[in-house]
Amino acid sequence: MKVFAHRGESAIYPENSQTAIQQCSRDGMDGIEIDLYQTVDDQFVVFHDRWMTRILGLNKRTVDLTASDLAQLNGKDDKPLPTLAWTLAALANSGLILNIELKNIHNIELFYRQLLEGCEQSQFDLNLIIISSFNHQYLADFAKLSSFIKLGLLLGTHPAGDDLLLPDFPIYSVHLDMDNISEALIRRYQQLGVHIYVFTVDQEEEIDWLYEMNVDGIFANNPRQISNSALRQVALE
Repeated sequence: MKVFAHRGESAIYPENSQTAIQQCSRDGMDGIEIDLYQTVDDQFVVFHDRWMTRILGLNKRTVDLTASDLAQLNGKDDKPLPTLAWTLAALANSGLILNIELKNIHNIELFYRQLLEGCEQSQFDLNLIIISSFNHQYLADFAKLSSFIKLGLLLGTHPAGDDLLLPDFPIYSVHLDMDNISEALIRRYQQLGVHIYVFTVDQEEEIDWLYEMNVDGIFANNPRQISNSALRQVALE
């Protein structure tokens, strides 16, 4: 089971910050998850919230940031806010899978071009990229541009009946909310050969259950704790 650092190693460092991303390593996790916004100046910035109020105390929407704002603005770690290009360069030699969750992107084609350019410049392996979103139209549009980059369908609900909410374009994984899953739902997706990732999990009891369910991955704020639980599980066996 793969373990992803949710918004970087966010249990210890400010979420989605340069520090939270830089502290991630293969000795405690398999991948990292970040959130991405496209700003008014077509910068792609790593940030989770629509507004900057909760994290930085600013009454400003993330999408309204200008290049000048980004040049002057520091995150909670007193470093500039990470961008897509910065993140790809920072993780290029890490071997970590990078899950990019698209929050608000008004030009998918521009994002795709900058993703390719960033990977080429930093020599980041495109095979280690997963593009995910709750906005499934973003994924549909991205699928028209690329047939080889992995797509992850984010779901915050437990589908009812036989409808598993799968789209008509190929996806690599379904990312399920821990609050809205069941063993039956997991088994149904597994029968279809879809990779199953679950967010956000930090409690040992839930970790152990997900190991038993044989899910493919977990997103955690404290990923090294998950690794410790995995070692404990092996010891128990």
